[in-house]
Amino acid sequence: MGAGYGQQVAGSAGAARQDFCRIGIYNIHRGKGLDGRRNLDRIARVLSAMDVVGLCEVEGPILPWQQDQACRLAARLGLGALYAPCQRRWFSEDRGNGLLFRPALRRWYREPLPDSTGTHPRCLLSAEVEVAGLPLTVMVTHLARRRDQLIQLETVLERFMAQPRAVLMGDFNVPAAYPALQHFLQSHPQTDAVKLARVENPQGRIEWILSRGV
Repeated sequence: MGAGYGQQVAGSAGAARQDFCRIGIYNIHRGKGLDGRRNLDRIARVLSAMDVVGLCEVEGPILPWQQDQACRLAARLGLGALYAPCQRRWFSEDRGNGLLFRPALRRWYREPLPDSTGTHPRCLLSAEVEVAGLPLTVMVTHLARRRDQLIQLETVLERFMAQPRAVLMGDFNVPAAYPALQHFLQSHPQTDAVKLARVENPQGRIEWILSRGV
């Protein structure tokens, strides 16, 4: 799919100005848990304390009158939602990234990432929210596993570093030992928000939250 953009999307109803923001990333695997069951209610319970959540592997509406999974989760949590499909299949938006948010969102942009296969499209969703009275660019992505992985990673890191105050999060499908990511983290050690927060930090993790200017 091509690029897309939009303006001002409401967040949580009656949300007041926030001086802090709880941020999370979750690959929801189209709503399917480790037991093979699809259950958005379980996912909503996990995300209930979050203010801004990036979502990967979000399923679009199967039928025209249905909602995508990001909107369905937002309805359960009382948050705003964005769905950024990366591909179309059978004339419908099949899957992509999503963003749930409490603060109001000023603008958003969906950028397709390089895809030499023509069959596994990926995208970067960038949105601007206001935290502590200042704009914060939140970026969500899900990178390829093999082919085009390096150029996609380089692209999203370049977009991230171009923003003065930003959070880049997503399923990168690479651990910290991946050479390009390892070099970036060594050059910018203060960007690894998960490590700095001293929360559970498994060595082989492939889902990342990077931050700068916050």
